Amino acid sequence: MSEFDKLLEFYYNRPVEFAQDFLGFYADSAQREIMQSIRDNKRTAVKSGQGIGKTATISCVIIWYLVTRYNSKILCTAPNITQLYTVLWAEIAKWLEKSPLQQYVTHTKTRLYVNGHDKVWFAFPKTATSKEGIAGQHAEHLLVIADEASGIKDEILETLLGTITGQHNKLLFISNPTRTSGVYYNAFNVNRSDFNCITVNSEDSHFVDAENIKMLAKSYGRDSNVYKIRVLGEFPTQEDGVFIPLSLVERAVVDKVKLPKTADIIKIGIDVARFGEDESVIVANVDNAIVSMDVYHHQDTVEIAGRVHMLVKDFICKYPKASIYCIVDDIGVGGGVTDILGRELEPYDNVCGVIGYNVARGIKNKYYTNRTTLLWGTVRELLVNQELTLINDNELIGQLSSRQYEIVASGKFQIESKKHMKQKRKLKSPDRADALMLACVPLRSNTDTEERD
Repeated sequence: MSEFDKLLEFYYNRPVEFAQDFLGFYADSAQREIMQSIRDNKRTAVKSGQGIGKTATISCVIIWYLVTRYNSKILCTAPNITQLYTVLWAEIAKWLEKSPLQQYVTHTKTRLYVNGHDKVWFAFPKTATSKEGIAGQHAEHLLVIADEASGIKDEILETLLGTITGQHNKLLFISNPTRTSGVYYNAFNVNRSDFNCITVNSEDSHFVDAENIKMLAKSYGRDSNVYKIRVLGEFPTQEDGVFIPLSLVERAVVDKVKLPKTADIIKIGIDVARFGEDESVIVANVDNAIVSMDVYHHQDTVEIAGRVHMLVKDFICKYPKASIYCIVDDIGVGGGVTDILGRELEPYDNVCGVIGYNVARGIKNKYYTNRTTLLWGTVRELLVNQELTLINDNELIGQLSSRQYEIVASGKFQIESKKHMKQKRKLKSPDRADALMLACVPLRSNTDTEERD
């Protein structure tokens, strides 16, 4: 019996020991429970708060399953390419980097395979964009992993469930629990008997920053949907009248921002607050991917304009052919930033417009009562259509998913006022969300913005 055969036999039912001995991964109690559930059950469903080390756990499971089962096949899927390749697939490479397993397996951008058996013994990533793309996978030892399963379309999850027909086939759904309907949700409810269900509370994980948990509890309350999903690992309650549901926001979040190699349109949103508790925020949107968000306190208009100027120069160096727009909340002190940027950025050919956006101006629109609601409606539509990706920032996520709305007598949507948020509901000013809204203003021409009728 070869050394590799002995490896397969000894660690076949020892995923925790395998991860420790060959990858240097020491699992905590929740991670051990997940690993052992995959070993012992055909279907495992995990809901968790954030930061509990789920990507590391999945990576170790993938390597263990591949190495210990002859001619095994592993399908890994997620809602978007960033989550799949930049996060999960990169994590696998990290754990293999110093492992003695490198003599047995090879990791490429599109495949992890056992040496000499790359056609029949491998793991591979596939974005969950169509059921046709993930159907038709068969092997005696097949493992299917759906990362961020709450953000994957139901028809695709149903296809994955239909894939594990063999006796030794296994399935893992793992995600933050953002939606209260669909295949993933049903795994914990009406179809619970078909799954081994696990809930991981971030409060119990030593991987999670305790200060971050305290901040979320203070900002939104332990009973809020933000806290339930991102900390407790529990499904949200009713969407409580918010304009943008948390499930839409969570689905758009990417853990690691990867700047594109090329860019066509760059929009920089600037929300200015001179002093006090409010924040001055600069958000950069590159072809509908939010790539940066810079937050400042106690900086005047000249300093904020200077920050934007530096950011513009950085983008010009990286994307010399891109068209750049700076959109500033023009009310109050923001007008000063608009004036300064208008002068300072005039020499740059790439800068197609410095736009002073006055949210107080009236509009004629079939669906929205004012410009603020129009902006929020624009972003909501982008999120519904999965045309916008967001950075992983707790404050931004909380602000986007906390603002309420009403339908007024005219039958139009009207977003909750900042005054109501701060005085009645004791919430902070949504400065980060406001800057993002400005970075998503639809453009009509080089110098103006579009208002949809």
